[in-house]
Amino acid sequence: MNAQPAWGPVLEASRRGDLPLLKVGMSPAQIGDWFGGRQPVYLATPYSKECTDMLGQWDYLLSCALGRRAEVAAKELMAHGVSAFAPIALAVGMISASCHYRRRRSERGSFEPSLDPLDAAAWSRWCQPFLNVCGAVVVPDIPGWDHSVGIWAEVQFAIGRGIPVFVYGGGS
Repeated sequence: MNAQPAWGPVLEASRRGDLPLLKVGMSPAQIGDWFGGRQPVYLATPYSKECTDMLGQWDYLLSCALGRRAEVAAKELMAHGVSAFAPIALAVGMISASCHYRRRRSERGSFEPSLDPLDAAAWSRWCQPFLNVCGAVVVPDIPGWDHSVGIWAEVQFAIGRGIPVFVYGGGS
């Protein structure tokens, strides 16, 4: 697979049955029926491209919104008997806890984290042990999932190691 997301051929291969580990167009209820109670799942949600403003700068409020979306997705899975680890929800909390409010001359105040929210290598290293122990990867239909390099890498890792992947979107 490519380093950049190329979902089209992968989703089509799944629909044809050529990628049996990749289940596309799933709902939390279907994932619960298939995987509920067996083992924790890794909830892969978008972050880096979605938490930046039009200038490419990290945005505190966008970050918090992404953490909240991950929390909601984990809650929906829990309602169907699935224990989901949502690394973005925890990471956003850690980043928020590291923020300091700074007011600069000539501009509105801003939150500046001591943890770098856009350090992809650091966050990938932090997430990897969780990904290693989960029994499946779940990709909810949160805007940005289909062009997230992080999610793409996590899905490649899972499929390469025989770990099932459930994708909410891409079913049509």
